[in-house]
Amino acid sequence: MQQSVVDEKHLEMLSRHIANLEERMIDPREFGRMEQEVKQLTAQVAGMQATLTEINNTLSQAKGGWRTLMLLGGAGAAAGSLVTWALSHVRLLP
Repeated sequence: MQQSVVDEKHLEMLSRHIANLEERMIDPREFGRMEQEVKQLTAQVAGMQATLTEINNTLSQAKGGWRTLMLLGGAGAAAGSLVTWALSHVRLLP
C-alpha cells in the first residue's frame, strides 16, 4: 500500500512537470514562422551592410575630392595675395 501511495505521488509530480513543460514548448508551426522571419531579417541586414559599404566608399571619395579643392583654393588664395602684395609694394617704373 505504501508503494502505491509513493507511485501515485511520483506520477502526480511527473504529470505536473510534463504539463509545465508543455506550457513552455513552442508550437512547431510558430517555430517555423519565426525561423523564416529570422532568415528574412538576416537577408535584410546583409543588404544594409552592402548599402553602408557603398555609402562609406562614396564618402571616402568625396573626402579626397574636398581636400583637393581646399588645397587648390588655399594655393590660389596664397598666389593671389602674393600678386596683390607685389603690385602694391614693388614699383617697376621710375
